[in-house]
Amino acid sequence: MNIIIEGPDGAGKTTLAKGFTEYTYHHEGPPGFGYDLLRYYTNLVTNFDNYIFDRHALSELVYGPILRGGSRITIEEVEILYKYKMAGDRLIICLPPPQVCYDNWVRKANAGDELFDNDDIFWRVYSAYGYYANRLNRPTFDYTTASHLEYKYLKGE
Repeated sequence: MNIIIEGPDGAGKTTLAKGFTEYTYHHEGPPGFGYDLLRYYTNLVTNFDNYIFDRHALSELVYGPILRGGSRITIEEVEILYKYKMAGDRLIICLPPPQVCYDNWVRKANAGDELFDNDDIFWRVYSAYGYYANRLNRPTFDYTTASHLEYKYLKGE
């Protein structure tokens, strides 16, 4: 089983991923231009096992339009990927309360550890993850209120 963790900057993805010690950690950025992204992201989840991916196809839908002027994958392709290609895998969308996420992002952005340092971009990214979580009918994970049982569920225990 693989686990994909998605969510805006400051949502706790990397911190959550570090708790899955039995998985190999992989932080995924967008591949270079010229790739068929549906095939690329499908290969990641079908050719590896016991991996935890910090970012995946959903991030291209969110960040592509905001940072690069367009996404190189469609919502329909992401729906196909998450519905049919990821049998047995888990998708976790981290989405703590907006202010918590924003405060985390500001702290890291001020330290120079974020991709961007623009408040407007942050809020557009945060909103986009909420929209896609709803569109894909996926629950969100809020580390600020999570119980021990929720963590066990995320691990498939």
